[in-house]
Amino acid sequence: MSQGSDWKGGEDGWVVEDSAGEKGGLNEEEFYQDPKPLHQNEFTYGVAQEPPPNSSLQPTNDWGNPQREPANRFEYDVESGRTLALLSHLGILFGLPLFIIPLITRDNAFSLHHAKAAAANFIFMMFALAVTFVTCGLGFPLLFLPWVFAIVGMVNAAGGKEAGPWGLGTLGESIFKIDVK
Repeated sequence: MSQGSDWKGGEDGWVVEDSAGEKGGLNEEEFYQDPKPLHQNEFTYGVAQEPPPNSSLQPTNDWGNPQREPANRFEYDVESGRTLALLSHLGILFGLPLFIIPLITRDNAFSLHHAKAAAANFIFMMFALAVTFVTCGLGFPLLFLPWVFAIVGMVNAAGGKEAGPWGLGTLGESIFKIDVK
């Protein structure tokens, strides 16, 4: 549109008339026509359109979202196993072997992984305790390392992540070859 253009309503609908007198816009009949069909991924009146045959669209799940591979191997078990995973690491702070519960039940991959990590941490804590007694207290600083590993494991469990090497997850997985039932 040029500088001298105005919107005008009239018999022909809303039009734009510029300074040269040229008109542009939609008349009433064009204005009330049905819109062009939407793209195949968009919705029309709340109902999803069917993809064309031989489409390269991804398959969808029950809610219409595209199916994808899980981000990690525990993605589907995180919510149901988070509490036991946290308790497994929390038991280390108090010297309680609470990790035994997920190791016995073996019904959740996420809590089992964190239980293995906490069990490895518990073994390390017992080793540090033995070194402290044998060396008459010289190994006392080693007793704080299991607390660090337990806190890292708790943070990772609360975040829905694997225990990782600082939560002793890799050591626990290599020591304990237990799988989910």
